[in-house]
Amino acid sequence: MAINTSRLWEGGLMRTVVGILALASLLFVFICSMLFPESPYMWLATSSPNFTLLRIILITLIATLLITAPVFDHHLHGLLGIFAGSMIIWALLSTYDNHLQILDSLSFLAAGISLGIEALEPGRGGMQHEHVATKQLRVEMLAAYAMTRFWALSHPFHHRAQHTGHGRLRYSA
Repeated sequence: MAINTSRLWEGGLMRTVVGILALASLLFVFICSMLFPESPYMWLATSSPNFTLLRIILITLIATLLITAPVFDHHLHGLLGIFAGSMIIWALLSTYDNHLQILDSLSFLAAGISLGIEALEPGRGGMQHEHVATKQLRVEMLAAYAMTRFWALSHPFHHRAQHTGHGRLRYSA
């Protein structure tokens, strides 16, 4: 994993902007919880050590995904998507049950959406994987076309079948 600053704009504008905004919201709440725990901003967020640890983990994860070019792995994207979806569901349910303050909820939702976009993006570090997938799709489409042509030619009544409407076929002799 090499650090590449030009990678920020490589994956697309939406992924980058949402990631930077999620990172900024997490950093804002983290800095306020560490330096100004009694400020009016922190009336809308929690400064407990558990949430501080979760913010540090999310800041590290999002910053790492923004700066580095991770390996293209379906399992990694799947785990990232599961983590993002479960974090979004947890943040929404905890906010609904009044267990999570609004600034925490918004920053965790932004982080979950950012991680979800990252999980849904195709691999930017591995264009060869995308090329192989495209070639495989072409082969499968060609095989499906050949099978349908074979069925059409081998079906004895195919050339004499006419649609009568109402989903029925009429065969002429």
